[in-house]
Amino acid sequence: MPGAPLPVLTAWLLAACSPYADGRRDSRTSGRPWLDGWLLTHPGFVERANAAWFRLAEKYGLFGPGREFLLAGPACDDGDDAPAWRRVRLLDDWDLVGAGAASGLLGSRAGCPEFVASSLDGRVAVQCTTEEDGVISIVTTEPWQAPTIRTHMARIIERAALPPDRPDVPPRDRAWARAWLAYLRDHPAGTQDAKP
Repeated sequence: MPGAPLPVLTAWLLAACSPYADGRRDSRTSGRPWLDGWLLTHPGFVERANAAWFRLAEKYGLFGPGREFLLAGPACDDGDDAPAWRRVRLLDDWDLVGAGAASGLLGSRAGCPEFVASSLDGRVAVQCTTEEDGVISIVTTEPWQAPTIRTHMARIIERAALPPDRPDVPPRDRAWARAWLAYLRDHPAGTQDAKP
């Protein structure tokens, strides 16, 4: 993998990004997947959501050679363990929104995905999430230049620069700050002053 990867946390920030300032692009699959039984009465919802994610990912360059990319599911709520990227290959027979979400690794159940992806070089980030009106796939290219992401990460770097004995600075913040700074070193627009 070339250089330091995009920190997983920054890919989770895509939903907060703006189409104008941050270059966010969306693909929605409408429906009400959170209602019990809704998917049973609307066949094809998972397939449409998978197809929308794939079109967005392919159009903006998520996939590397052999359709490889980085993939992470939601963060755990029980401690400081942060989700980590897994290098994966999209096979001919794949189902991230259905079987992937149903497994609990990429969502809460079939049709209710929660996962992020990054290109191997960190130039493209994609988030797939469930909203009230369906499933949305979000992409941002060159995430190191997105003002929303840069502002959020600057706050984390500022907290991480506080003395190490401060109990109000979680170790996870220091790890995210180090990962973001390492990522910025490998991308043209990346410099920030604080050191974790």
